[in-house]
Amino acid sequence: MNAKRVDQSFFSLPPSNDDEKFLSARKELNKEISLVKFEVAEKIFNENSKIFLDARHTEEYEKGHIEDAISLPQNAIDKLLPEFLQKYDFKLPFLIYCGGLDCAASIQLANTLYERGYRNLEVYGGGWQEWHKRHQEKK
Repeated sequence: MNAKRVDQSFFSLPPSNDDEKFLSARKELNKEISLVKFEVAEKIFNENSKIFLDARHTEEYEKGHIEDAISLPQNAIDKLLPEFLQKYDFKLPFLIYCGGLDCAASIQLANTLYERGYRNLEVYGGGWQEWHKRHQEKK
């Protein structure tokens, strides 16, 4: 195998476990944006220290989402971004999530917002799937 091709996604196998998926997601995310795990996301939620943005499709958001999260679907970003830019100051802190480690919408949204000038961004890798599962276990 040609060593140059190892890093190219076409030639590599998809990640097989959550740690590998987390590392793979980290590579796609702007280096200035943190990728956080459940414990950090839950702490941020409990402290109410960031605005949660849900990057999933509207239909998915409507079926369930993290409490008080704002829907900003990555698939409609071109249509929704002008209004978002007017409504939310660049200095506001955001935690962005999507479906989970198999979903890239949160990473794409975070990168887009960073390109537009937002700097106080973090991405929750486990997303709605992990959040919902962990909170169901607590009941």
